[in-house]
Amino acid sequence: MRPSLTIAVCTRNRPAVLARLIDSLGEQEWPQGATLLVVDNDPDCSARPVVDALDSFPVVTEYVMEPRPGYATVRNRALDAASSSLAVCFLDDDAMVPPDWIRQMNDTFLQHPDSIVRSRYAHVPTLPDDPPGMVEAIDGLGDLKARQPAGTSGLLLPMGVLGDTRFDGYYDRSGGEDMDLLLRLGRAGVTEVLADTVVLEEQRVAPLPLAAQLRVARWNGRVATIIRLRAGLPTARYRTRALADAGAALARSLPRFVLGRRDGAKGYAALAAGRWAMATAPRTAPTSLGPRPLV
Repeated sequence: MRPSLTIAVCTRNRPAVLARLIDSLGEQEWPQGATLLVVDNDPDCSARPVVDALDSFPVVTEYVMEPRPGYATVRNRALDAASSSLAVCFLDDDAMVPPDWIRQMNDTFLQHPDSIVRSRYAHVPTLPDDPPGMVEAIDGLGDLKARQPAGTSGLLLPMGVLGDTRFDGYYDRSGGEDMDLLLRLGRAGVTEVLADTVVLEEQRVAPLPLAAQLRVARWNGRVATIIRLRAGLPTARYRTRALADAGAALARSLPRFVLGRRDGAKGYAALAAGRWAMATAPRTAPTSLGPRPLV
């Protein structure tokens, strides 16, 4: 029997948070024939004891180790390991999801079997560790429809639609592999739908210092333009719009700094830095990208 859905959790040297996520997934309503796949990107196999300790998990579990480091490489290993499934749904090990997350994602997939399904995404100060805490955290987010779609963590890919398309190893160190894949699939005519659910991730450093926010924003902005360059898309209007957005964001940030409203000022300053990086990124894509900045 062909697996109906594989939930693929990519992890690297974070067994404690992986165990927390898997514990929460054990309480989910899994569709018949679904499987849990853990892809360990740690050569020391730090995730193996977590998987081996699962003696009463509601679905079949599989563990694979991918020794080559990289965002795209580990996700491609997941796709290859789950190639017999109807769909693969990604989660990162540091995420948490509400109790009906798998059901919502699978129901949306069944309604739209030829479309990519995405969760929405939100950062929270502290991840809840029980159902009441999860309900409270999600209620605190307000209108979920105002939340941006998730990247790879919370992304369901129908294997029939995906075909031989894979994440690009060019983005192994930099990140952006999800944006690139979705752009290529979108240009091929694949549609996206949003499930009525959310993926939560904890703010690792709250609030981030301004220097860190600017560093990350500049990096993400630069990579966003490089993705368009490598896809062969024109960037002139894209850069012009980004430059205008940068100026507007900077104009909003300066009065807030003067008035001492630093939290709001930081947000606009980071937006300005990211948009400026989009506008001033290289005109040709570099041979390789460096590592994503750590925060």
